[in-house]
Amino acid sequence: MTEKIIRQKGISQNTGLCILQDSRGFMWFGTWDGLNQYDGYNFTIYNNENGLSNTTIRTLLEDEQGYLWIGTEDGLNRMDRSNRKIKIFRHDNGTPNSISSDFITHILQDNERNLWISTSKGLNKYDKELNVFTLIKFFASDADSSTTNYINKTFLDRDGYLWIATRHGLHKYNMKTNDFVPYYYEEDNSNSLSGNNIQEIFQDAEGLLWFGARFGLNSYDPVKEKFTRYLHNPRKPDSLTISDNTVNALFEDPEGFIWIGTADQLNILNKSEQVFTRCKSTGRNTSLSNNDIKCIYKDQTATIWVGTYNGINKVDKNPSRFTHFHHIPSNPNSLSNNIIFSLKEDDDGLLWIATYDGVNILDLDSGKFTFLKHQDGNPNSLVYNKVKVVFIDSRGNYWFGTENHGLNRYHKESGRFTLFANDPADSTSISDNTILSVSEDRKGRLWIGSGQGVDIFDFETETFRNFRHVPGDPSTLSNNRVWTVYEDNRGFTWIGTDYGLNKVDTSGHFIKCFTYSYDNPAGISGNRVFSIYEDKDSIFWIGTMGAGLNRFDPVSEEFKTFTEKDGLPSNVVYATLEDREGNLWISTNWGLSRFDKKETFVNYGIDDGVQGKEFNIGASFKNKKGDMFFGGMNGFNIFHPENIKLNPNKPRIVITDFRVFNESRSGELRNGDTIKLSYDDNFFSFEFSALDYTNPPKNMFRFKLENYDVDWIRRDAGHRVAAYKRVNPGSYTFRVTGSNNDGVWNREGIALEVIITPPWWEMWAFRIPFVLLVISGFWFLIYLRFKSLKQKHQVEKRVLEVEKLIFELEQKALRLQMNPHFIFNSLNAIQSYVISNESDKAIPYLAKFSHLMRMILANSSESFIPLKDELRALKYYLDIERLRFDDKFDFNIDIDPRIDEEFVEIPPMILQPYVENAIIHGMINSSEKGFLEICFKRKKKSLFCTIQDNGVGREKAREIRERSGIKRKSKGMMITQERMDILNKQNKKNFLVNVVDMKDDKGHPSGTRVEIVFQY
Repeated sequence: MTEKIIRQKGISQNTGLCILQDSRGFMWFGTWDGLNQYDGYNFTIYNNENGLSNTTIRTLLEDEQGYLWIGTEDGLNRMDRSNRKIKIFRHDNGTPNSISSDFITHILQDNERNLWISTSKGLNKYDKELNVFTLIKFFASDADSSTTNYINKTFLDRDGYLWIATRHGLHKYNMKTNDFVPYYYEEDNSNSLSGNNIQEIFQDAEGLLWFGARFGLNSYDPVKEKFTRYLHNPRKPDSLTISDNTVNALFEDPEGFIWIGTADQLNILNKSEQVFTRCKSTGRNTSLSNNDIKCIYKDQTATIWVGTYNGINKVDKNPSRFTHFHHIPSNPNSLSNNIIFSLKEDDDGLLWIATYDGVNILDLDSGKFTFLKHQDGNPNSLVYNKVKVVFIDSRGNYWFGTENHGLNRYHKESGRFTLFANDPADSTSISDNTILSVSEDRKGRLWIGSGQGVDIFDFETETFRNFRHVPGDPSTLSNNRVWTVYEDNRGFTWIGTDYGLNKVDTSGHFIKCFTYSYDNPAGISGNRVFSIYEDKDSIFWIGTMGAGLNRFDPVSEEFKTFTEKDGLPSNVVYATLEDREGNLWISTNWGLSRFDKKETFVNYGIDDGVQGKEFNIGASFKNKKGDMFFGGMNGFNIFHPENIKLNPNKPRIVITDFRVFNESRSGELRNGDTIKLSYDDNFFSFEFSALDYTNPPKNMFRFKLENYDVDWIRRDAGHRVAAYKRVNPGSYTFRVTGSNNDGVWNREGIALEVIITPPWWEMWAFRIPFVLLVISGFWFLIYLRFKSLKQKHQVEKRVLEVEKLIFELEQKALRLQMNPHFIFNSLNAIQSYVISNESDKAIPYLAKFSHLMRMILANSSESFIPLKDELRALKYYLDIERLRFDDKFDFNIDIDPRIDEEFVEIPPMILQPYVENAIIHGMINSSEKGFLEICFKRKKKSLFCTIQDNGVGREKAREIRERSGIKRKSKGMMITQERMDILNKQNKKNFLVNVVDMKDDKGHPSGTRVEIVFQY
């Protein structure tokens, strides 16, 4: 079996008893411990707490009305998915039309929409319109009635017959004539059933019926009326492999193979050859999670799911998209090193690979590696093991460019190495010892790119002629670091450097340089050129460092750029190859990408078998068969592009959750539904999913709230939430579209209408009468004009006074937070650490002091700030005060997890005065170490804050102040109370403050608690 198994995590209980995909595309898994709904990312679990009669789920069915029927070991359940309400059907001895047993084994719906409920005590036909169960029993007077009436499963064949599997025989039921034909195991009849306990029924594409029994597999030809048995034969390795011949599950895949789930393993039958193959758990993550197969299911996109005793498995029918070779420390016949910089295939079919640990030679037929490495003391060996380039010229020479050690020529037949290294005293030697690229032109000349320009090798004299950048001379190379040299089909040579793309004529004379210019939108997008490739239409594709992929027309000399915004996985492009269908395959710094004629990218990553995220410059090659080779930082991949099929299925897009103020609203949302919210429920979010289970982490999404969002917002599978806040009253349409793992988009997606109703004073029912009243009173207002002018002057004066008062209070609050006494004492405390040479303590506190000052100044200009910012400032303040008072107190800030610290906003400089009062007048005056507890809780639509200390209390603090001659009250608390009174009036809020004197059991003061209520 070549399929790859993907195990599903997060399910409530590992034993998968039954599987169903509903009409919306959600997957449902029945287990021994609950019902699981799966959207490709998250599981929603239903159990007794949700209203299920029992958590052992034996069978599932969705009817034409969208109800989900759930058969358990203790009752039949019907779930209304619109509101998640569950109705339970149980046996009632006093009701003749109730279900015959609470132990449900299977549910089937016939063509007349009747339900057939298999139970441990008979078969029940349920009429949904009349709400009546009719019991069908077999041979009630027989001794075998108890086992015969234990129904395992029912199946409706294509001819309209109902097949009934029991613990004692098989029955063919004609629902029109009410006639039965029984089938049993006959010991002397090999054409009969192999056993009487029938577990599973299935009909294949050819019309054959298949029956899984406690003793083997059976097929039945309805035309010949003949059974064929399939049993385990120890002498035949290709027979059904099963210890006790128990068959639990049957399934036919799209290729016509029959899958047989047994208690021992998964068997797959090739009907044409009558050969069984086996699939067993090996302990690896890509194998079955368990060998005891409970069910097999195919979803709407032909993905196969296998439920086992220990988990749900998803079968990937095309697992080997990319063959991956990498270094395996325990295997000497593997790559010597994972860092790959170059690959070439010779005429003998051997693949030569440049690695950071020598040259690796792979026989693609046998899979065997041989190696060329540096040998100390042996001049006839590879000069250095860090090999950057491998190249095979037309003369049969093998060239190995190394890092900082020159260029090796290797003769395969003789095994002889020749070294070409830079000699500063010889102008005809190679110009640099770090080789970045090697290529050959149609004249047979070798071009070597390095960090010192380009060298052309003369085979007759075995000397080099160097071309490099000369400052001030535009007829020379634009830069000396040469990453790639490429000859096009017209004989021109193109050189990619660290600063521009160079065009050179057939004689080696410089023609033109293309460099990036901000003012030229049709120019090249970046100067660092890593790769050059000419496709069959003579269009050039230029890979750059950080500037994406460039399409270059050599006739018009215009560039078109493709970047991450267009779907490219990374703007660092290393190499490009073209397949036989005209698609480009592009290696990048974030995986491999396929670029088609529609200019659409399909990206492949590690989950697809790609060697890693990061590829390397020059590590690409396509052989005569059309196979492609790409190398990177974790080995290399081999693949045949035509064998990599795209997933054509457009995923269904669903809303999986809708939240208002982070609270989930129950019920399913479907396309076209309308959501109505009040004006004060304008903080909401949508969670969505694309129900294609092939590779859900690669699914992509776009969403937009029309009349709110300007453009579509793109998200990956890790960010499937669209959150909105402070949305004004009005009508909006929320749209979300999605793609599958191969970039096939469902452009229609799903759309929901969102209506936010305005407050009553903004409704037309109020506005129209109000306008009429204004018009009728127009003349009366003219009469009052002169009087109103005087009143207006007085009002403006009062407004100015109020604004002045607000400004003064805010300034007072700011001065309280930045009072010189606090600053002086804080700096003194920090200074003491500096004087004591404890800079490791002084620096953090000085940083906190600096942060606090900046935050106070920044927050003072805002009317409201996020709770997170106020808490940060408060923590800085507390840390500094604790330093100032030599750790006289400890503190704790506790926040209700339901509170979104970035969503919730409060007025600035509100909490600090109460905290300061607790420290200065409460805990510092106490002989015991102080503790300050600050708690934030959410209560309905309010934020409830308590500040509680274990100090001496207000009465004791007052006595201490009087004894010290201080009789003034806390200005901070007074100013804060005045600010809150004005904020309540100005913003129509209800900000409340209550100060409570704490007492211990003996009535003695034990601290003070300040309670502050912030209304949203």
